[in-house]
Amino acid sequence: LALIASMGATTVRLWSWDIAHAHTAFLDACARHGLDVLVSFPLRSEWYPDISSPSAVRQILRDFRHLVAVHQHPAVRMWLLGNEPNIDKAYADHSLKFYDLVRQLVEVLREEERSAGTDKVRTCVPLAMADAARWISEYEDVASGAEDPASEVDAWCLQVYNGNTLGQGFFSWYAGRSDRPLLITEFGYDAYDIVKSQEDLTRQESAVVSVWNEIAAAAADESAPCVMGGSVFEFSDEWWKGATDDENGGLLGCPDANPFRQRPCGVQADQFHDRHLSEEYMGLLAQSQGRGSYCLAPRPAFQGLARAWGGAVDMQALTPAELCAPVVDEWAFAAWLLVAFVLLLACLPTFPVVRCCRSVATCTWGWFKRA
Repeated sequence: LALIASMGATTVRLWSWDIAHAHTAFLDACARHGLDVLVSFPLRSEWYPDISSPSAVRQILRDFRHLVAVHQHPAVRMWLLGNEPNIDKAYADHSLKFYDLVRQLVEVLREEERSAGTDKVRTCVPLAMADAARWISEYEDVASGAEDPASEVDAWCLQVYNGNTLGQGFFSWYAGRSDRPLLITEFGYDAYDIVKSQEDLTRQESAVVSVWNEIAAAAADESAPCVMGGSVFEFSDEWWKGATDDENGGLLGCPDANPFRQRPCGVQADQFHDRHLSEEYMGLLAQSQGRGSYCLAPRPAFQGLARAWGGAVDMQALTPAELCAPVVDEWAFAAWLLVAFVLLLACLPTFPVVRCCRSVATCTWGWFKRA
């Protein structure tokens, strides 16, 4: 968090978090570093496949009410309701039901705020650009006849991956569909060139800074729609992304379920120079995994955005303590388990179950020796 704040960033956007636990300590830490938080309510079909039956809706509202009640915190700047529901198979064809559910969620939030006497926190629905025009227009048509405008979302959030630009006429396109404030909750560029089979750090830096400059210019333009800012995707590489392949093709060249190995898995992205977006190379910071440690290394894109945001990061002063953390080595942990198992067999011979295990272990060892 200190590193994020040193960039000049003001806000952290969370993709999701476990609603069964309180995250007050994390929010306190963000507040100490002067960071606001965009908190996501995980309204996704893998958690909530049914958004139409009364019982399912009641459960969703109960879960959201609990999440809001536990996290009435000054660091919470906005509640993000779902993530790209317009490309979620379970929701995409039920947009009107989703809009109705969103209004009920906003009502729950306002009730909890009145009860706690806290300030109003904004809400938005993060949409993928695919089919975003229809979803925004439909929602605005429905909202125009709403009896209580306070139960509507406060802003729209869009997640835009269009290479090194948001797109020609992007903000005019948005203004023609809604007069609500706009927040870009995801933009970014991968650091891997799939054609050259190597990293291209200069291109990543140029692309993310270019998109940010478009956002900043629009935010300063009083004649443009109200642009609240943007959230770059993402802080650090995620090596686990290769394990997210699905039946529609998912990440090209995957799955690779080993999170200790980085692969150029990705999706086709015609707007990118190599027509490929490598999901495991999206970070402003590269990741390295060694025996017993996990380390991050700032890429040029990190430094480029820090300059754009007026940050003051002394790259030479960054210490291993700030960039590395101890982790459990998978092989060391496996070896520890094996030693513990052997000691258990050796020290507890009187238990019938253990005697049985010893016999199995002896037979197995004998089989390996013969093999």
